[in-house]
Amino acid sequence: FALFETLIAAFIFLFYPKYIPMPYFMWFSAFMLFVNSSFVWTAPILMRIGILRNFLMILFGHLLCGNFADTDYLIGTNGKGYLFHLTAERAIRYGYVTKEEMSEKSFSIVRNPYSRAVSMYEYNKRAFESFEHFIVDFHKRCMGRYHKKGLTDSKDIYCHVLPMCAYTHIRGE
Repeated sequence: FALFETLIAAFIFLFYPKYIPMPYFMWFSAFMLFVNSSFVWTAPILMRIGILRNFLMILFGHLLCGNFADTDYLIGTNGKGYLFHLTAERAIRYGYVTKEEMSEKSFSIVRNPYSRAVSMYEYNKRAFESFEHFIVDFHKRCMGRYHKKGLTDSKDIYCHVLPMCAYTHIRGE
């Protein structure tokens, strides 16, 4: 996104009338870069809004041909979502591991639920958002999709709000 804003600034520099002082455009483009990278294109905004999350998955997974993913190590993003946030069910469904491999060769480290919630808050909070509002908002907007519909795909639900059992068990097993 910084590249996009730099291209806009270069376009303005080359094609805008010369009677307007260039420092104004330079300061404006620097200000817009700061605002967008600090407040708009951040995890709290991108990942909490499904349309933006899906846009990034399409951009990285399809338009850039999945070049930002390594399925041997399950890192990066492809058309199936963020590989390092795969649940146990999705890893098996997508064929990255078998059910036998999952039961015989896998392990998990599960965090204290409260420290995980605080960590999620610190990473995903919006400006001036309280911890209480964050927890209520995330639960209301995201957990219903998991509990009522059983959705775990990245396009349907933000992976950080899934309970830890979704990463270690398949439908409670």
